[in-house]
Amino acid sequence: MTPRPVPAIDNTGRCGRRRGALDPALVMAAALALTTLICAPAAHASPNPAPAVSAPPAPPAAPATPSLDFGEPEQLEFPAPLVLEFPVETEDRAATTVELEKATTTLSGDVNFEVDSDQLTPRAKQILDSLAAQWAQAAPSSVTITGHTDDVADDAHNLDLSKRRARTVGNHLKSKVPSLKVATDGKGEAQPLVPNDSEEARAKNRRVEIRAEE
Repeated sequence: MTPRPVPAIDNTGRCGRRRGALDPALVMAAALALTTLICAPAAHASPNPAPAVSAPPAPPAAPATPSLDFGEPEQLEFPAPLVLEFPVETEDRAATTVELEKATTTLSGDVNFEVDSDQLTPRAKQILDSLAAQWAQAAPSSVTITGHTDDVADDAHNLDLSKRRARTVGNHLKSKVPSLKVATDGKGEAQPLVPNDSEEARAKNRRVEIRAEE
């Protein structure tokens, strides 16, 4: 007796198909799904796409520097410099004149007076006449005349001598310019120019000062 052949059984448990054969229906379904995925990618796109990144804004331009115009520079006026005049002295040192706010002429006692006397020498009269000639054209408002001595002899004697010498000078000027307002005084040895420590210093202190008030 001949045996009956056994039908082949596939891995799915179905009979009549060879192991490893694919179901045509499944193949068609897979092909259709792949085609749909390739042709319609937008369907699978993210619902919230990332926002487009724009270029950063350009920095603001620097403000223009304003032009400063101060106009023409102001012309400053400065006062004229103060010019101090040096003492004007005669060649024989009989008189020295200094002109600042008040013109002061100093008569040397040794040249303009006799020793221990209030009498004017010819040189003293010449100097006083020159002053009087100037003041006859333009007289000062007033003239103050002060006599001074050195420290030789006692104070009372020197004070009296200084007053008499100042008065003699004032009288001579008044005789030349009668309208001149003159005031005289004497300080004796109380106001020396330099210390009375030598004969040269004492000679400087023996003097009569004539100060003109403009």
